Amino acid sequence: MQAGQGWNMIEAVPLTKTSGSHWFGYYGKWQCDRSGTRILGQRSTFDLRMPKAGDEIEIGLIDLTRAETSWRRLGSTQAWHWQAGCMLQWVPGSDEPEI
Repeated sequence: MQAGQGWNMIEAVPLTKTSGSHWFGYYGKWQCDRSGTRILGQRSTFDLRMPKAGDEIEIGLIDLTRAETSWRRLGSTQAWHWQAGCMLQWVPGSDEPEI
């Protein structure tokens, strides 16, 4: 089957416009808040190499309700790896938005 024939095509759109590599992390974690308008993510300033001792990544938030989606830095960590990131997630069942 050729592309576009019988397939629902989904357009991928970038959520960030800042430099660096952005990703979420591991499956089974809550990336979106309950409202579905805020997305957690991680950002590195480097790519295509193994992490070295002391490398940090940023932890951030993308607010989809803003006219122009953007990256908002929340903090940083040195406890992470490429596959799972830092196991970042929204705390399930929390009454207040908490990561």
